[in-house]
Amino acid sequence: MNKLVDEKKLIRRRIIYVVLTFIVLVAGGTLGWKFLASELETRLHDRIEHLAKQGKVFQCSDQRVEGFPFRVGLFCDDIVFEDTARKIILKAGKFRSAAQFYQPGFIAGELDSPAELKLAQLGGFDLRWKLARSSTRLSLGGIKRISVNFEDFSADKVESNPQNLPDIKLSLLELHLRAEGNDPASADIEVAIELRDIRVENFSNGYFPVMNVMADGIVTDLNQALNSGRDLIDWARENGLKLQMRKLEFGLESGGSLLASGPVVIDRDGLVSGKLMVEVTGIEDLVRNFSRQNPQLGKNAELLQSASAIFAQGAKNGKIRLPVQISKGNVSTGFIPLGIIPPLY
Repeated sequence: MNKLVDEKKLIRRRIIYVVLTFIVLVAGGTLGWKFLASELETRLHDRIEHLAKQGKVFQCSDQRVEGFPFRVGLFCDDIVFEDTARKIILKAGKFRSAAQFYQPGFIAGELDSPAELKLAQLGGFDLRWKLARSSTRLSLGGIKRISVNFEDFSADKVESNPQNLPDIKLSLLELHLRAEGNDPASADIEVAIELRDIRVENFSNGYFPVMNVMADGIVTDLNQALNSGRDLIDWARENGLKLQMRKLEFGLESGGSLLASGPVVIDRDGLVSGKLMVEVTGIEDLVRNFSRQNPQLGKNAELLQSASAIFAQGAKNGKIRLPVQISKGNVSTGFIPLGIIPPLY
């Protein structure tokens, strides 16, 4: 009899413990979620104030924090960013972000199409995409990784844009930034970019073949600038940029390709200098397309095409290696000028 009573008391205690544990977990989870939601809103407010001090405006209409109980995220019905000094305005659709409790330091975001972009020198553009996603990995030491992905992206001039500029379409745009060696304390950052199926349309000044572009390199001190919250263009104008380009590849849909690597410096005026080793495959096809794109070359285009045919005959495995020098934006190989890179900022 006493044993039966003891067993009932034990069962009741266990039930009470389970209920209390459940209540503590629910209460703790609720308080934790509310704390994170409040922290998210506070950090956003601080960031908006920081941008305002730089002469920039960020607006998130119908701002709210959602996702209880397993995630916390910021939601906006539309967003507006304006850089008054540079006369840049971006207006886009709904924005959603989420941070999962079971993945600390990982934040994902999505932005809905379409968007309107206005640039002081280039006019207005209508931006559209099928999918736009971003992901960020943070640690106590700072940023570990940032990734941005656009699928079926297009940038078309608005009807009121008076500039003679093309419309651009891409099947894929990817940008990845990672602290060098995946170490958030590193001052440098690894950058990888991929642009797939680039199509330049409605441009009267030249012909552009369909191409893919991939780039991969290390930028000195860029991670330090990102973690400091500095305006990156202002930072580059003050310090310049130094990068070790591991790979810069242009590949034409028709088969020709150009692969470059080497050190590059961009000075405070945005002018590029560097020494690159360039490997060319299908040089005749590349030069033919380059000449079609630049009719102002005139007789030099014929010279380039003749030279490319000679180079192609002596190429091993169809590949040619050429040293290319860039001095303050002037590009050449040996004594042959190849073109000019305009200031980047």
